[in-house]
Order: sequence, then structure tokens, then C-alpha cells
Amino acid sequence: MRLSARRLGMTYELEQDVQPNGSFEFVHVPPGQVTVSRIQPLTRHFTSMSFFDRHVSIRASAGNAATTDIGDSGASIVVRAMLPDGKVVLPEAYYVTARLSPLRGDVPDSFKRFRAMAATRPAEISSLSEAEQWDVARRWLGEEEVARMQKWDQRQRICYVAFPDDRGVIQFSGVAAERYELKVEVLEHKLEAPWGEGKRVAELTQSVDVKADDVTVQLGDVQLKPAAQR
Repeated sequence: MRLSARRLGMTYELEQDVQPNGSFEFVHVPPGQVTVSRIQPLTRHFTSMSFFDRHVSIRASAGNAATTDIGDSGASIVVRAMLPDGKVVLPEAYYVTARLSPLRGDVPDSFKRFRAMAATRPAEISSLSEAEQWDVARRWLGEEEVARMQKWDQRQRICYVAFPDDRGVIQFSGVAAERYELKVEVLEHKLEAPWGEGKRVAELTQSVDVKADDVTVQLGDVQLKPAAQR
């Protein structure tokens, strides 16, 4: 597994391989809010791309060590994607990505208050980085309110990414209990120049409930719909 650490508000990013014992360490990280993510590579012949998931946000401070667990504990979700014509989606012929993201809940009142206050000085706020906007929110609303806002914001950033195996089976692992939205997208894979992604072929969006005592959630075969061309 390979991980990425990104510092909010700065063009700082570092990649690191996880050690055989499961540990990882990023050194010389600048102080501030840092997002640690898993890197999921997807390669097809001459084209390669990376996806990031399992985001964990930590606050780094000068001279101190921050610890976190990106973990793999949780349920497995298994689904096999079928094209609109009933054929199995085989990865060799397509770019196929599947994402799980929490269903969005109600926006906290503190977020609404911050947005209302920010709307009175749009030029000032829009010029700030995300980290600087959090600092402004602390001055306006206090540390306790911002802690609740960041907890909600972190939940919205949760994401799991998976790709199908050579049988078309997509499996997510280590999924925390939550109500999710599953999105599957299938794009053509061009086998001649210009290589890379072709047109969107099929897609699926559906909700998935993962309970705390779930070990494996079997969704079975799901038929994708023809993709709307953008």
C-alpha cells in the first residue's frame, strides 16, 4: 500500500510506502491540517492514473509527532457490475471505477452561520486557503464549534475506491458503518492512439447501508444504466 500526505493551503505532498508491519511515517511535515490518503493506482496499457481514498485528517504542529490509523477494519462490500446489455464489465476493455461516499446529511447550523458571515465579505474569504478559512471560523465561532464543523466535514470526505477483478467483481474492504452512496462509472478504453479514456458507457448510483455488525455485504449482480454523455 502507498500513502499520500497533503498539507491544506500549501502545494505540499509526500508519498510513502507502508512498511511490512503496517506502519508508516512522514517526516518534515509542515505544521497545519494534513490529509493522509491511500493511493489507488489504475493502469491500462499505456495509460495510468491514481485515485485517493480513506482520507484521514490530522493536525500537525511543530516539534510534535501526530499519529493516526488509516486502518482496514470494517465490512467488505461485494458487487458485480453488469453492462446494460447484461454482459459482465471486464476491466481489460474498460476503465471502471467504483466509489463509496457517505450520503450527505443536514448541514450543521455552525456551517450555515459561517457561510452567512463569510457572504458579507466574499473577496476577503475567497482569497484565503482552506486552512486559513478554518482559522477565521475559529475566531468567529470558537474552537468548540469549529471542532464539530471539522468532524462533519471529515465525514463528507470519507471515500472508498475499488476496481473490478478479471471476473468483474468489485470488492470494498474495511468499510465503516454508515449509509453510503455507491457510484460505478464505466468508460471506454482506447486501444489505439490517442490512448486513454474514451466515452462514458454506463453508470450506476445506489444507496448502501453498512451496519456495525456487518462482516460482508453482498449486493450481487447490479445492472448499470447507459451513461448520460456530458
